[in-house]
Amino acid sequence: KIVVDNGATLTINGLITCTNADNFIIRDGGQLIHNNKGVMMTYEKEINGYGSSNEGWYTISSPLVETISMFEIKNLIPSTNDYDFYRYDEPTSKWENVKNTTNNFNSVESGRGYLYANKYDVIVSFVGEVSCESKSYNATKTEGINLSGFHLIGNPFVHDIYKGAGAAIDDENLVDGYYTLSNSGAWEAKISGNEPISPCQGILVKTIKDGEVIINKTNKTSSKRIAEKQILSFNVANDDYKDDVYIAFDEDYGLEKINHQNEDIPMIYVSFENVNYAVAAVKDELNEIPLSFKAKTMGEYTISMNHTDNKFNNIYLFDKMTGNVTNMLIDNYTFVATTNDSPE
Repeated sequence: KIVVDNGATLTINGLITCTNADNFIIRDGGQLIHNNKGVMMTYEKEINGYGSSNEGWYTISSPLVETISMFEIKNLIPSTNDYDFYRYDEPTSKWENVKNTTNNFNSVESGRGYLYANKYDVIVSFVGEVSCESKSYNATKTEGINLSGFHLIGNPFVHDIYKGAGAAIDDENLVDGYYTLSNSGAWEAKISGNEPISPCQGILVKTIKDGEVIINKTNKTSSKRIAEKQILSFNVANDDYKDDVYIAFDEDYGLEKINHQNEDIPMIYVSFENVNYAVAAVKDELNEIPLSFKAKTMGEYTISMNHTDNKFNNIYLFDKMTGNVTNMLIDNYTFVATTNDSPE
């Protein structure tokens, strides 16, 4: 029996055969890199239960070749009702829960991501033939709807992949920014680059137009680094949660701000022409940016800025409510906010 534990990577350059999935187990955090068809294995995804807390959110995806019935995935659908399992439907901008039988949702597709939460600690096991070839995902963009073009796609392999130029997810129809989901239910905005997308993990992407998204079988990082663009990153945090916004001085498309799964997490974003952005693409000559903040609970918050690779001489944060001005290259800004405060 072969077991690849958390933190270990098994790389096989030659042939490998395994017809009994019980004899080849990859545990959460382990990786297998190979190019062989017909390899049967078990991939174990650890889920920490939410109990009575707001923790316990996960994105999951299948590493198997074929679409599989969700009832064939061990521990995914418990006998009790203490779980939630969603897929995202782009044309309606809705999360469809498998517990709503009108959704006609009973299988898990390779290359697609899903939302999952369970009240109890479980190990969700995918058993079958592991993917070893590139996957295609059909990304629609329905005009005239809220959050048009968003899709939750999944890592279909048993090794880390990346989004960006020369990486597994390299598609000019996708905007650079994307989201990952934290265990606390925060949709965390990211910029394409060198942050790994783990096996059995999904990311929320946005397509510019209808088309197939190819997820290539490669574990190469992106050849296009964040440092090649001038990017500002701001963070807002209280004692429990945090949120980020990116401002890219680039002509690329922006990434709209979406609501967190956890309604207590604050939101920071940039608004242009009645659209809120988690990743805002702005012109080089712009020297005033409308940063917005929304408190979801009353309390003390701090806005800070990431100084990495910053080339600006002056960056000031102006609080339109109090008139306070903070030099963000030197200080953070701490303030008290309520849920009734204007986001602007």
